[in-house]
Amino acid sequence: MGRPDINIEFKKLAQTAVARSANGIVVLIIKDDTDKTFNTIAYTDEKDVEIGKFTAENVGYIKTTLNGGVKKVIVSRVDVAAPTPVDTAINNIGNVHYNWIGLAKGSVSEQTKLVELVKEMPKVSAVVFNNAADHERIVNFANTKVKPKGLAEITGDKYVSRILGLIGGCPLTESTTLKILSDLESVTEPANVDVAVDEGKFVLYNDEGVVRVARGVNSLKTLGETKYADMKKITIMDTLSLIRRDVYTMFKDRYVGNYKNSYDNQIIFFVAVQDYLNELSSEEILDKDSSNIVDVNIAKQREELIKVNKEAAEWSEKQIKTTTVGSYVYPLTNIKVNDAMEDLDFDILN
Repeated sequence: MGRPDINIEFKKLAQTAVARSANGIVVLIIKDDTDKTFNTIAYTDEKDVEIGKFTAENVGYIKTTLNGGVKKVIVSRVDVAAPTPVDTAINNIGNVHYNWIGLAKGSVSEQTKLVELVKEMPKVSAVVFNNAADHERIVNFANTKVKPKGLAEITGDKYVSRILGLIGGCPLTESTTLKILSDLESVTEPANVDVAVDEGKFVLYNDEGVVRVARGVNSLKTLGETKYADMKKITIMDTLSLIRRDVYTMFKDRYVGNYKNSYDNQIIFFVAVQDYLNELSSEEILDKDSSNIVDVNIAKQREELIKVNKEAAEWSEKQIKTTTVGSYVYPLTNIKVNDAMEDLDFDILN
C-alpha cells in the first residue's frame, strides 16, 4: 500500500523544482597550499569563507562563485604541484551531490581533462574555459579577457568561477541570456558574437555601458538522432537533468528492492512518474499543451528480450510491454520542456 505515499513524494519534488533549481550546488576546484589539513570544504555564505585557509586570490574565486546565487559552493582543494589536479579534485568530492563544476583557473590540459571526466558523469555539468567540448553538459566560456570594475584586466580562465556561480544559481524559469554582469566594466569580445554563439560558445558582450551574456548556450554543436537543437540551451538541459535526477533518486530510494519486477509493479512506478510530469506541467516547467508521458520503451525491451528469446522479434507490442526483463525497467518519456522567454521580434507601424 505504499503507492500513494510515493506519489505524494514525487509531487513534492515537482512543486519544489523551481526553488531547488535556483539554489544549485557547485564544485570549485582550486590549487592551494595554504592549509593542507583538508581536501574539501563547503560554504553557503561568503562571510563564512575562512581567509586563513586560502590565498587571497582563491578567496576571491570562492566569494565570486557564491555571489552568483548558488546554495552551496563545495571547494575541492588540491596541492599546487598535484600531478593530476582534476582527477584528484573529483576523487576528493566522492559521491556528494552537486550540479555544476569548474576550475578556479586552469591550464588548457586541465580544462580538457575536466571535459573528459564530466562527459562520463551523467548527473554533472561543467563550465570550462575556451574548450570546444561539443557537449550538452559542458559550457564553454570563451571571452579571452574581462575587465572587472576598478581592477586590472584578467584572462577569461580567471572568470570561470563567476560564470559557474551565475549558471548554478539560475532557476528553471529563467535563462542567463542577456543577464548583466554588474561587476564588469568591459570584455574582449570575439570577432563575431553571433557566430561564436552558433559555435557553442558562452560569450559576454559590451552593450551600452554594461556587459551582458549573449546567449545562455552550452557547447553542443553537432546535432544528430539523439541531439536536438533545443539541447543547446542551458536552461533546457538543466530541466532535463533535474527530471532525470529526481526520477532516478526516487527509483533508487523507494523502488529498488521493495517491489518484484512484474509489469503491474512497473505500472506503479510509471503512474508515479506520470503524476510528477503532470505536476511539472502545472508548474509550467513542462509545456502543459504537450503529452508529457512515460511508458515502457517497447523498442529497447524488445531488443533485450530477443537476446534471451528470438521469438520476441515477432511478439505484439502488448506482449513485449507486459513481459519484463530480469530486474531491469526500461521507461521511455516523451516530454516538451518550456524554454525561457528570450527573443522578441515585432514591427512598429507608423
